[in-house]
Amino acid sequence: MSILRDTIVWDDSLLLGIPLLDEQHKSMVNISNELFAACIESPENANSHFIKSVYNAIADIHRHFSKEEKLMSMLFYQGTVRHKREHTNFFFNVVKQLRAHETGKKIVPEQFVYFFKDWLLSHITVSDRVLATHIKEMNRTGKLKQIFETKQEKALLSA
Repeated sequence: MSILRDTIVWDDSLLLGIPLLDEQHKSMVNISNELFAACIESPENANSHFIKSVYNAIADIHRHFSKEEKLMSMLFYQGTVRHKREHTNFFFNVVKQLRAHETGKKIVPEQFVYFFKDWLLSHITVSDRVLATHIKEMNRTGKLKQIFETKQEKALLSA
C-alpha cells in the first residue's frame, strides 16, 4: 500500500486472498479516494460535492457491511459480535457527522476523509485479515463445502 497525495493506492498488502472481500475492499478504497477528490475541489463546490459524495458512499458502505456480516453468520465466525460492533461504531460515527451537518454544523472534509481512510485501512489489515484466516481454515478443512453448495459460491471465498 502506498499513499499518493493522501489517496490509497491498492496493492497486494491489502489483499486478503478472499475474492469476494478483496473486490468489496477495492470498492471501499475507491470510495475513500473519491471522498478525497471531493475535498480538493474548488472551495465554492467542495463542501456540497463532498457531502453528496458521503451520502452516495453510505449506501455502498452499508451494502458491504451487510454482506460481510451475513457471511460471518453463515460461517459461524466466533468474532462476529466484535466485528459487527466495529461496523456499527463506524457507521454510527459517519451518520452522526452527517446529522450534525444537516442541523447546520460544518463538516471538515479533510478530517472526515482521514478518519474514513484510517479506519478502512486498519479494519482491512487487522479485523478482516482475521476473518480471512478463518475462511481459509474452513476451506482447508473442507467445512466451506458443507456450507456452500455450489462451486460458484465457494469460488467467491477461496483463492
